[in-house]
Amino acid sequence: MPPAADPRPHPRGTTLSSPARGVSGIQHGQPGIAGDDAEPTPRLRPATNRAGTHPPGWWFHDLPQTVCYNAYVSVNVSVRLDERLAERLRLRARAAGETLSDRLRRYAEEGTRRDEHPMITFRDGPTGRRAGLLGGPDVWEVAIALADLAHLETDAVAALAGESHLTTAQIEAAVRYQTAYPEEVAARIELHRRETAAADAR
Repeated sequence: MPPAADPRPHPRGTTLSSPARGVSGIQHGQPGIAGDDAEPTPRLRPATNRAGTHPPGWWFHDLPQTVCYNAYVSVNVSVRLDERLAERLRLRARAAGETLSDRLRRYAEEGTRRDEHPMITFRDGPTGRRAGLLGGPDVWEVAIALADLAHLETDAVAALAGESHLTTAQIEAAVRYQTAYPEEVAARIELHRRETAAADAR
């Protein structure tokens, strides 16, 4: 019997640091999509340091991002669906430029992750889907803020909760997701850093 499929994305980066000091709140940015229902995507605002100024490199407005659910081993699973449900799935898949199999695989992967992490959802954007907190920012944004605070605070979670509109429960949910899928989160942070560097060089 072949080994079970590993749902974790292929590792693409490891850097977790940034010039930011912390965050001062949440604002709504471009609309995102959680599952198939459009909703605003809250974004972390740029941090304000003790001098009252914004440090460089803390803008997170729809940076290029990708999410891949690569399995090292795949298996065929036969599933019988109600005819009307199957047609609805086909219509959604065609509208998104996907095959029915692609759509079902994504639903299975993201549905499993939602079961494992109830406070996490997945959003579409111009650059692909990413994991985010329900009613909050993307997981990678929370991770990068915590990494910055960890150099200055003994309790980064409490410090971030005090400097932002995030609750401790939301921050801890993001940490749990990052722990489960570290390569995915690290890749997004690395991509942000590269895009920021490229923008600064223009």
